[in-house]
Amino acid sequence: GCDCTPPDLELTAIDGYTARVVMEVDKDIGAFGRLGDVERALGEYWGMPGEGVLFTVNNVAETAGGIGRMDQDGKFLGWVVDPAAGKLPPNPYLEYAYDGVIHACTTVGGDWIYKIFPDGSVTTFVHQGNCEGIVYGDRGDGVERLYASNYGSGTVSMIEADGTKTQIAAGLSVVVDLALPRPGSKFKTGLYAINQTKDGVHRIAVDNSVTLDYSYALGFGVGEEMSFADPKSAFRDHFYNLHLDGYLARCSPLDDPTRLAGLERAVAGLRDRGPPRE
Repeated sequence: GCDCTPPDLELTAIDGYTARVVMEVDKDIGAFGRLGDVERALGEYWGMPGEGVLFTVNNVAETAGGIGRMDQDGKFLGWVVDPAAGKLPPNPYLEYAYDGVIHACTTVGGDWIYKIFPDGSVTTFVHQGNCEGIVYGDRGDGVERLYASNYGSGTVSMIEADGTKTQIAAGLSVVVDLALPRPGSKFKTGLYAINQTKDGVHRIAVDNSVTLDYSYALGFGVGEEMSFADPKSAFRDHFYNLHLDGYLARCSPLDDPTRLAGLERAVAGLRDRGPPRE
């Protein structure tokens, strides 16, 4: 996916999936700013059977961010963090980490990684700087940890539960997302970092060696977001796309695989207006 698709790129529909808009922010919840991220709503963050969806959105002035809650059909169910409260900087990116607590980093005014609790309270966790890539998991050493990028300095850090931070990679250009392959994946173990405008996808191994495993020269296109599919997640049936002009689309598998031949390009298939945002 691409969080901010350059104008010269197109997105191709994913085999087996169609998409429909499930929420339009301005029509469904009111006047707000930019959408930033989506995450599963689980446990106390959901408070109901099953799971829902968390999304981040800025206030109208783009001076603060918030976290909303909706069901899988786009029904808005209130705020975890109201953008009007000013508790988070704009454009928060969400990740479940230590003790199942959501951690967030931000690109604008991004000095800290924050902890966001189900009751809406927000605390600072560790200083990080401008951060767009944040991921929690095992990169191959058998220990689950939090990892975060700083795209201003071109570095990636490993962060322990007590806030201890260790730089594990440097010299990377504009790292905008991080991802970890699932256990049993055909991808090599390690932490993967995607650059926004140059190079491609680097792999940071357990010994902190860095290799450019997937160069943009291979032709797969410049991106801003990256993830590895998790066949055990409810998102195997639904995943959500953010769009630049303020709406969310839900993607779900086609019932009839023979319809794949008729898929339109995602730019048209997701919505016949505005550029897609993932």
